[in-house]
Amino acid sequence: MSGGAIAQICLRTAQRTVAAEQELQEVAPRTRVVHMDETTWWTSGVLHYLWLVATAAFSWFRVDPRRSHAVIVELLGKGARIVISDYYSAYRACTWLLHQWCWAQLIRDAKRIAELCPTVERLEFRDRLSAIYKAAVEAQSREGPEGEQARRVICQRLGKLRGCLRYAGDPELERLQRRLHQEVYGYLAFVGDPEVAPDNNRAERDLRPAVLLRKRRFQTRSDAGEVAFAHWMSLTQTLRKQGLELEPWLRQALAAYWQGTPLPSMFAPEPHSSSLPN
Repeated sequence: MSGGAIAQICLRTAQRTVAAEQELQEVAPRTRVVHMDETTWWTSGVLHYLWLVATAAFSWFRVDPRRSHAVIVELLGKGARIVISDYYSAYRACTWLLHQWCWAQLIRDAKRIAELCPTVERLEFRDRLSAIYKAAVEAQSREGPEGEQARRVICQRLGKLRGCLRYAGDPELERLQRRLHQEVYGYLAFVGDPEVAPDNNRAERDLRPAVLLRKRRFQTRSDAGEVAFAHWMSLTQTLRKQGLELEPWLRQALAAYWQGTPLPSMFAPEPHSSSLPN
Protein backbone atom coordinates (compact mmCIF):
# COMPACT_ATOMS: atom_id res chain seq x y z
CA MET A 1 0.00 0.00 0.00
CA SER A 2 1.42 3.37 -0.99
CA GLY A 3 1.95 6.29 1.34
CA GLY A 4 -0.68 8.26 -0.55
CA ALA A 5 -3.26 5.53 -0.04
CA ILE A 6 -2.53 5.42 3.69
CA ALA A 7 -2.88 9.21 3.86
CA GLN A 8 -6.28 9.01 2.13
CA ILE A 9 -7.47 6.33 4.56
CA CYS A 10 -6.43 8.49 7.52
CA LEU A 11 -8.11 11.55 6.00
CA ARG A 12 -11.41 9.80 5.27
CA THR A 13 -11.49 8.09 8.66
CA ALA A 14 -10.90 11.45 10.36
CA GLN A 15 -13.80 12.95 8.42
CA ARG A 16 -16.07 10.07 9.43
CA THR A 17 -15.17 10.38 13.11
CA VAL A 18 -15.25 14.19 13.27
CA ALA A 19 -18.07 14.05 15.83
CA ALA A 20 -15.48 12.93 18.38
CA GLU A 21 -13.90 16.36 18.23
CA GLN A 22 -17.30 17.92 18.79
CA GLU A 23 -17.33 16.11 22.12
CA LEU A 24 -14.07 17.83 23.04
CA GLN A 25 -15.52 21.17 21.92
CA GLU A 26 -18.28 20.69 24.47
CA VAL A 27 -16.12 19.43 27.32
CA ALA A 28 -13.15 21.84 27.14
CA PRO A 29 -15.04 25.12 27.72
CA ARG A 30 -16.74 23.60 30.79
CA THR A 31 -13.53 22.34 32.40
CA ARG A 32 -12.34 24.38 35.38
CA VAL A 33 -8.57 23.91 35.01
CA VAL A 34 -6.78 23.38 31.69
CA HIS A 35 -3.27 23.53 30.29
CA MET A 36 -2.61 25.40 27.03
CA ASP A 37 0.38 25.59 24.73
CA GLU A 38 1.21 26.10 21.07
CA THR A 39 4.09 25.35 18.71
CA THR A 40 4.96 26.10 15.12
CA TRP A 41 3.57 23.93 12.34
CA TRP A 42 3.94 24.21 8.57
CA THR A 43 1.18 23.56 6.04
CA SER A 44 2.16 23.71 2.36
CA GLY A 45 5.22 25.71 3.37
CA VAL A 46 3.15 28.33 5.22
CA LEU A 47 3.74 28.93 8.92
CA HIS A 48 0.81 27.85 11.10
CA TYR A 49 0.56 26.94 14.78
CA LEU A 50 -0.46 23.76 16.53
CA TRP A 51 -2.57 24.69 19.56
CA LEU A 52 -3.34 22.40 22.48
CA VAL A 53 -5.86 22.36 25.33
CA ALA A 54 -5.02 19.55 27.75
CA THR A 55 -5.94 18.00 31.09
CA ALA A 56 -5.25 14.61 32.65
CA ALA A 57 -8.42 13.39 30.89
CA PHE A 58 -8.16 14.73 27.34
CA SER A 59 -6.00 16.49 24.72
CA TRP A 60 -7.56 18.75 22.10
CA PHE A 61 -5.39 19.93 19.20
CA ARG A 62 -6.02 22.48 16.48
CA VAL A 63 -3.83 23.83 13.68
CA ASP A 64 -4.47 27.51 12.99
CA PRO A 65 -2.63 30.20 11.01
CA ARG A 66 -3.10 32.63 13.91
CA ARG A 67 -1.10 32.90 17.10
CA SER A 68 -3.41 35.30 18.88
CA HIS A 69 -5.89 35.39 21.73
CA ALA A 70 -8.71 34.94 19.19
CA VAL A 71 -7.81 31.25 18.98
CA ILE A 72 -8.02 30.94 22.76
CA VAL A 73 -11.48 32.52 22.69
CA GLU A 74 -12.63 30.04 20.02
CA LEU A 75 -11.29 27.09 22.00
CA LEU A 76 -12.39 28.05 25.50
CA GLY A 77 -14.89 30.86 25.17
CA LYS A 78 -14.89 33.76 27.62
CA GLY A 79 -15.92 31.96 30.77
CA ALA A 80 -13.81 32.25 33.91
CA ARG A 81 -11.44 29.31 34.36
CA ILE A 82 -7.86 28.62 35.35
CA VAL A 83 -5.44 28.29 32.43
CA ILE A 84 -1.91 27.03 33.02
CA SER A 85 0.39 28.34 30.30
CA ASP A 86 3.62 30.10 29.49
CA TYR A 87 3.87 33.89 29.62
CA TYR A 88 3.06 34.46 25.94
CA SER A 89 1.20 37.68 25.15
CA ALA A 90 -1.84 35.93 23.64
CA TYR A 91 -2.64 34.42 27.05
CA ARG A 92 -2.02 37.72 28.84
CA ALA A 93 -4.55 39.38 26.53
CA CYS A 94 -7.28 37.09 27.92
CA THR A 95 -7.94 39.16 31.01
CA TRP A 96 -11.11 37.24 31.90
CA LEU A 97 -9.07 34.08 32.57
CA LEU A 98 -7.47 33.15 35.88
CA HIS A 99 -3.84 32.45 35.04
CA GLN A 100 -1.26 30.13 36.48
CA TRP A 101 1.96 31.09 34.75
CA CYS A 102 4.54 28.37 34.25
CA TRP A 103 7.19 28.40 36.96
CA ALA A 104 9.50 26.20 34.90
CA GLN A 105 9.72 28.91 32.24
CA LEU A 106 10.30 31.62 34.84
CA ILE A 107 13.12 29.69 36.50
CA ARG A 108 14.66 28.89 33.09
CA ASP A 109 14.72 32.62 32.36
CA ALA A 110 16.45 33.33 35.66
CA LYS A 111 19.00 30.54 35.05
CA ARG A 112 19.68 31.73 31.50
CA ILE A 113 20.33 35.25 32.73
CA ALA A 114 22.66 33.98 35.46
CA GLU A 115 24.60 31.75 33.08
CA LEU A 116 24.82 34.33 30.29
CA CYS A 117 26.64 36.88 32.41
CA PRO A 118 27.20 35.61 35.98
CA THR A 119 27.14 38.25 38.67
CA VAL A 120 26.60 37.95 42.40
CA GLU A 121 23.16 39.54 42.06
CA ARG A 122 22.05 37.31 39.20
CA LEU A 123 23.18 34.12 40.91
CA GLU A 124 21.48 35.22 44.13
CA PHE A 125 18.23 36.06 42.34
CA ARG A 126 18.20 32.66 40.62
CA ASP A 127 18.81 30.82 43.90
CA ARG A 128 16.20 32.81 45.82
CA LEU A 129 13.60 32.24 43.11
CA SER A 130 14.29 28.50 42.99
CA ALA A 131 14.07 28.25 46.78
CA ILE A 132 10.71 30.09 46.82
CA TYR A 133 9.37 27.73 44.16
CA LYS A 134 10.38 24.62 46.11
CA ALA A 135 8.80 26.00 49.28
CA ALA A 136 5.61 26.88 47.38
CA VAL A 137 5.30 23.34 46.02
CA GLU A 138 5.64 21.99 49.56
CA ALA A 139 3.08 24.49 50.87
CA GLN A 140 0.53 23.40 48.27
CA SER A 141 0.16 19.99 49.91
CA ARG A 142 -0.22 21.32 53.45
CA GLU A 143 -3.65 21.71 55.00
CA GLY A 144 -5.21 23.62 57.87
CA PRO A 145 -3.52 26.46 59.79
CA GLU A 146 -0.06 25.13 58.94
CA GLY A 147 -0.84 25.39 55.23
CA GLU A 148 -2.25 28.89 55.57
CA GLN A 149 0.86 30.04 57.42
CA ALA A 150 3.14 28.46 54.82
CA ARG A 151 1.27 30.21 52.00
CA ARG A 152 1.53 33.58 53.77
CA VAL A 153 5.28 33.10 54.12
CA ILE A 154 5.57 32.29 50.41
CA CYS A 155 3.73 35.51 49.49
CA GLN A 156 6.01 37.49 51.77
CA ARG A 157 9.19 35.96 50.35
CA LEU A 158 8.08 36.57 46.76
CA GLY A 159 7.11 40.15 47.67
CA LYS A 160 10.58 40.78 49.10
CA LEU A 161 12.24 39.34 46.00
CA ARG A 162 10.24 41.44 43.56
CA GLY A 163 10.92 44.62 45.56
CA CYS A 164 14.57 44.02 46.46
CA LEU A 165 16.66 47.08 45.57
CA ARG A 166 19.85 45.02 45.29
CA TYR A 167 18.87 44.17 41.72
CA ALA A 168 18.25 47.76 40.60
CA GLY A 169 20.45 48.65 37.66
CA ASP A 170 20.36 45.20 36.07
CA PRO A 171 17.77 45.46 33.26
CA GLU A 172 17.26 41.69 33.01
CA LEU A 173 16.59 41.25 36.72
CA GLU A 174 14.40 44.36 36.77
CA ARG A 175 12.37 42.83 33.93
CA LEU A 176 11.75 39.68 35.99
CA GLN A 177 10.92 41.78 39.04
CA ARG A 178 8.34 43.75 37.04
CA ARG A 179 6.79 40.50 35.85
CA LEU A 180 6.56 39.21 39.41
CA HIS A 181 5.07 42.52 40.55
CA GLN A 182 2.42 42.49 37.81
CA GLU A 183 1.61 38.78 37.94
CA VAL A 184 2.22 37.76 41.53
CA TYR A 185 -1.21 36.15 41.85
CA GLY A 186 -0.76 34.42 38.51
CA TYR A 187 2.36 32.73 39.81
CA LEU A 188 0.85 31.76 43.16
CA ALA A 189 -2.58 30.50 42.06
CA PHE A 190 -1.46 26.90 42.48
CA VAL A 191 -0.41 27.30 46.11
CA GLY A 192 -3.98 27.30 47.41
CA ASP A 193 -5.47 24.91 44.85
CA PRO A 194 -4.31 21.27 44.70
CA GLU A 195 -5.86 20.83 41.23
CA VAL A 196 -3.60 23.48 39.69
CA ALA A 197 -0.07 22.55 38.59
CA PRO A 198 2.74 25.09 38.97
CA ASP A 199 4.19 24.27 35.54
CA ASN A 200 2.99 23.49 32.04
CA ASN A 201 4.78 20.16 31.72
CA ARG A 202 1.57 18.31 30.87
CA ALA A 203 1.01 20.37 27.73
CA GLU A 204 4.67 20.19 26.73
CA ARG A 205 4.60 16.39 27.02
CA ASP A 206 1.44 16.18 24.91
CA LEU A 207 3.02 18.36 22.21
CA ARG A 208 6.26 16.39 22.14
CA PRO A 209 5.15 13.78 19.53
CA ALA A 210 4.25 16.57 17.12
CA VAL A 211 7.55 18.36 17.78
CA LEU A 212 9.50 15.17 17.08
CA LEU A 213 7.51 14.59 13.89
CA ARG A 214 8.22 18.16 12.80
CA LYS A 215 11.95 17.55 13.11
CA ARG A 216 11.91 14.40 10.97
CA ARG A 217 9.74 15.38 8.02
CA PHE A 218 7.66 18.05 6.35
CA GLN A 219 4.39 18.69 8.13
CA THR A 220 1.00 18.77 6.38
CA ARG A 221 0.47 19.69 2.72
CA SER A 222 -3.12 20.92 2.74
CA ASP A 223 -5.79 22.43 4.96
CA ALA A 224 -7.61 19.09 5.01
CA GLY A 225 -4.39 17.38 6.03
CA GLU A 226 -3.75 19.69 8.97
CA VAL A 227 -7.34 19.23 10.20
CA ALA A 228 -6.92 15.44 9.98
CA PHE A 229 -3.57 15.58 11.78
CA ALA A 230 -5.00 17.59 14.67
CA HIS A 231 -7.98 15.22 14.79
CA TRP A 232 -5.77 12.13 15.07
CA MET A 233 -3.60 13.75 17.73
CA SER A 234 -6.72 14.62 19.75
CA LEU A 235 -8.24 11.19 19.29
CA THR A 236 -5.20 9.04 20.07
CA GLN A 237 -4.04 11.04 23.07
CA THR A 238 -7.50 11.33 24.63
CA LEU A 239 -8.17 7.60 24.24
CA ARG A 240 -4.77 6.85 25.78
CA LYS A 241 -5.54 9.06 28.77
CA GLN A 242 -8.91 7.33 29.16
CA GLY A 243 -7.31 3.88 29.03
CA LEU A 244 -9.22 2.96 25.86
CA GLU A 245 -7.78 1.06 22.89
CA LEU A 246 -7.78 2.83 19.52
CA GLU A 247 -8.74 -0.12 17.28
CA PRO A 248 -11.92 -1.22 19.15
CA TRP A 249 -13.03 2.40 19.43
CA LEU A 250 -12.51 2.97 15.70
CA ARG A 251 -14.45 -0.16 14.82
CA GLN A 252 -17.40 1.03 16.92
CA ALA A 253 -17.13 4.59 15.57
CA LEU A 254 -17.09 3.55 11.92
CA ALA A 255 -19.97 1.14 12.49
CA ALA A 256 -21.94 3.99 14.08
CA TYR A 257 -21.10 6.25 11.14
CA TRP A 258 -22.44 3.80 8.56
CA GLN A 259 -25.52 3.08 10.68
CA GLY A 260 -26.22 6.78 11.19
CA THR A 261 -26.04 6.53 15.01
CA PRO A 262 -24.00 8.62 17.47
CA LEU A 263 -20.31 7.80 17.79
CA PRO A 264 -19.09 6.18 21.03
CA SER A 265 -17.76 8.58 23.62
CA MET A 266 -14.00 9.04 23.93
CA PHE A 267 -14.41 9.22 27.68
CA ALA A 268 -14.47 6.04 29.72
CA PRO A 269 -17.71 5.70 31.71
CA GLU A 270 -17.54 6.89 35.33
CA PRO A 271 -20.76 5.61 36.96
CA HIS A 272 -19.85 6.96 40.37
CA SER A 273 -18.88 10.45 39.23
CA SER A 274 -20.56 13.07 37.09
CA SER A 275 -17.82 15.72 37.39
CA LEU A 276 -16.04 17.07 34.35
CA PRO A 277 -12.36 16.21 33.79
CA ASN A 278 -9.82 18.66 35.23
